[in-house]
Amino acid sequence: MSRYPGNPWWCQVHDTPRAILTQFEWEEASEAGHLTLEHVLARLEFMLEWEIGNGSALGLDEEGFFRALTADRWQVEGALSVVMRSHDHPPPHVYVDVMGERHRKLRINIETGELMDDRVPDGWARKLKRASEFVMQNRSLLLEAWSARDPVPASQPAFT
Repeated sequence: MSRYPGNPWWCQVHDTPRAILTQFEWEEASEAGHLTLEHVLARLEFMLEWEIGNGSALGLDEEGFFRALTADRWQVEGALSVVMRSHDHPPPHVYVDVMGERHRKLRINIETGELMDDRVPDGWARKLKRASEFVMQNRSLLLEAWSARDPVPASQPAFT
């Protein structure tokens, strides 16, 4: 049995809050009386992520709302792709995405082709080499795409 029956911002099956991603959705849920303590706590968590610097990696603003849920993706080889988020922090970089490897995205600097993260998962050396070669071969295209995207506001701390 759900704690909030009839609340469209609450998953009745799993008895968990549905994500409220935008300020418009938040105001809509608030006006209808559908905000719960769990929604408030989730938004506070997003605000904390932004405050400590992780919010830019998640695409959050200082109010705890998502700025963007989109990204450009270039297929490199098979299950390997390079991803650029539309609202991301400097320096210009892309993420290496390996299908089936959730939450293991590593960053490559577009200007240098160098890995920006310290830890490389076992078995990723060849994948990262291919991704780095792709970045360097397509550097001008990627830098053009980077400059055309919506940047993180200057007042927001960069995630390093």
